[in-house]
Amino acid sequence: MKRFALLLLTLLVVAVAHDPGRVAAAPEDAADTACKLHDELSATRRLRRTALALLGRIPTMDEYAQVSGQASDDPVFGTIIDEWLKSDDYRLHMRRYHMELLWTNPAGAAIMDGGHTLFPIAPNLPVWWLPAKQRSKSYRGGNGSHSCQNVAQTTLQASYLPGDAPFCEPKGSDNAGAYCQEGWVEINPFFDPNIKIKVCAFEAQTAATYIQPDGSNYYNSGTTAPCNQRQARGQKGCGCGANLRWCLFERTYDAKKEIWAAMQEQLLRLVDDHTAGGEPYDEMLTTKKSYSNGILDHYLKHQAAGNNYTSIFNRPGDDASTLPADPQWFDESWHAVTRPGAHAGILTLPAYLLRYQTGRARANRFRIAFLGQYFLPPSTDDTDGCSPSAADLTKRCICRGCHQTLEPLTSYFGAFAEAGSSMLTHFAKETATIEGCATQILPGSNGVCVRFYRPIEKNSTTVYRINPLEFADDHAEYDTHYDQGPEGIVVDEALKPYGGKPYSVLAWSTARQLFAFLTHRELSLSLDAGTNEQELLDELATAFEENDFDFKSLSRAIVMLPTFRRMP
Repeated sequence: MKRFALLLLTLLVVAVAHDPGRVAAAPEDAADTACKLHDELSATRRLRRTALALLGRIPTMDEYAQVSGQASDDPVFGTIIDEWLKSDDYRLHMRRYHMELLWTNPAGAAIMDGGHTLFPIAPNLPVWWLPAKQRSKSYRGGNGSHSCQNVAQTTLQASYLPGDAPFCEPKGSDNAGAYCQEGWVEINPFFDPNIKIKVCAFEAQTAATYIQPDGSNYYNSGTTAPCNQRQARGQKGCGCGANLRWCLFERTYDAKKEIWAAMQEQLLRLVDDHTAGGEPYDEMLTTKKSYSNGILDHYLKHQAAGNNYTSIFNRPGDDASTLPADPQWFDESWHAVTRPGAHAGILTLPAYLLRYQTGRARANRFRIAFLGQYFLPPSTDDTDGCSPSAADLTKRCICRGCHQTLEPLTSYFGAFAEAGSSMLTHFAKETATIEGCATQILPGSNGVCVRFYRPIEKNSTTVYRINPLEFADDHAEYDTHYDQGPEGIVVDEALKPYGGKPYSVLAWSTARQLFAFLTHRELSLSLDAGTNEQELLDELATAFEENDFDFKSLSRAIVMLPTFRRMP
């Protein structure tokens, strides 16, 4: 190594001795090299940069051949870009852009609680049961901790058929009393009709309804109620339904990941329509159109209703889209649906609502993604006219700096359940009694009021007001925003003019953020006249809005800019 370094130094000295002018020319060459950073890219380098920006891939050899020998500003680039904007690569890359913008992967969000979730009766033992104490106690007696036996039900009762009331063999007593245990039966599950799974016979019951019994803890005694809902857990005749359609599994047959993936795809199909599909980008936030498939229809019709009211809430109500009569889980085809009421584009799809579990989180992500606004902490603590402990955060010291902006925006999302994806507009805004709350979901549940209402002192009496309207007496806009739904935040905030400009806040934000995504740098909006690109932003945002929020046209405009064809 030392010999090689010495040889290299000797050759350099000899070269300088033979051409001393090269040393003097070096500074000028360096300056020329620096200036070339702002020269236009060659045709092949421009093609590569554009392909990476629009498609997320490098050009093919055939695409390189189309620009070989051409100038960087040759019209052939416009033709190539127009074709790329029609491609599946562009559609998928715009999906990636919106996933980065919205962070809407719902994986991990709770979509089923334990009361309708099947587990093995013991580790590595493939017999499945519902380890919900209330239900198991109703089935088997005792303290609710007992599952079935690891024997076929037919060995306990030879005449047993699926649908019969299972015979339960007495097994003794525990600390709560006598208990019994049935056996297992084999069932073809909803997610694969070609396999059989061993399930405890009580859980395998298929009755669709039960009769609401008498008792002080029940409402509407004597009425017929469905077995797939939360209130049915204590009913001895209710199981997981035909093909176990009302339950989900943990571990071996865990289908939650398929539901999450379908929710993500549902949202991205709307993104496709309003980016690569050419439909107006602003309507991505307001449209009543959506898509569904067998997995989502099956989940909403058969499984979502089983969740506890005090936890996740995804069940469809009277204000939800009509579901197919018999959805098939394994039907992978997608079909368009029209959503009623306050639904608004991607903002009310499960992937968005379950990724952002509170109204504040939903409003804040909307503010970042479509208004281009972030919260900054106040530079000083302003304690004039505020309370350090006010329940209304718009009046609480320190908190109010952000919440005076955030709370009014949050109220637009009030009609959608937090920690869930269901609408609440089929519930009364205010009710006088706990019983009034409870009977809004038949046959009745106090959990409705506990979950969705707040007791309010009003005119010397207590009423129950739906949670988002807790402070509506002091903030009349909350009630108005609740009625408008998320579409209201789009109209009132995103589509309002941006300052004194001829374009909206949404056009301004989208032009800025898409420019940054495609060019990998922010627009320079400094006061320095030499670097200020405000006029360029004005041009892009104005054209975007005048072209009816055509996202593809905005993408094309950005990659055709002279600034895109040079470095940096």
